[in-house]
Amino acid sequence: MGWFMYYPGNPSLIDLSGLENVTSIGGTVQIDGNSSLTSLSGLNNVTSINGDLNIRSNGALRSLSGLDNITAGSVDNLNIWDNDSLSNCEVQSICDYLANPNGNISIVGNAPGCNSQEEVEAACGITSVEENSVGDVLVIAPNPAEGIVDCQLSIVDCQRVTIKIYDFFGRELRVLVDEVISPGEYTVRTDVSDLTAGVYLVKMQVGEQVETVKVVVMR
Repeated sequence: MGWFMYYPGNPSLIDLSGLENVTSIGGTVQIDGNSSLTSLSGLNNVTSINGDLNIRSNGALRSLSGLDNITAGSVDNLNIWDNDSLSNCEVQSICDYLANPNGNISIVGNAPGCNSQEEVEAACGITSVEENSVGDVLVIAPNPAEGIVDCQLSIVDCQRVTIKIYDFFGRELRVLVDEVISPGEYTVRTDVSDLTAGVYLVKMQVGEQVETVKVVVMR
């Protein structure tokens, strides 16, 4: 018979120490409503759960570090809700799951950087990139970002290059580059501190080829 791990509404719980010997959980993990919980590091040795993973309403939790070693294939549904301070969700198990999900995903109501599935995918480096056969490359750093962002370009042919920033609804916000560029390595710097927290798209077009990278802006 499987069992599950349930930590509900304990205002005195600050970490999950004491669980270091647990390596497998035979059902859902639900960590819910623990207002003082700051760390999940006690779960570092858990490699499988065989159920849902629910992290909800833990107001002081800032990171999902501690869940790194869970095999993504052992997670059914993933729910990360209403953790007001949670901005770091891009641990290995979560990134692996988002890249190849087994069930439903709900990520909402957390801090910027972990406030939607798209934000976590961007932080994981799971980007939406259209076919780019000519070998041109666009890298954004840092990502997530708060202020200055470097757009690093690698251009292999002399062609017109445009780089634009869009919001997640596809509305154009600014043009960073619109000119013919010779082959080479370039860095284009822009300040995103005037943008509200959220996910944005940086789109580079070289001739007919397009590459799009998601960028998370934090505050």
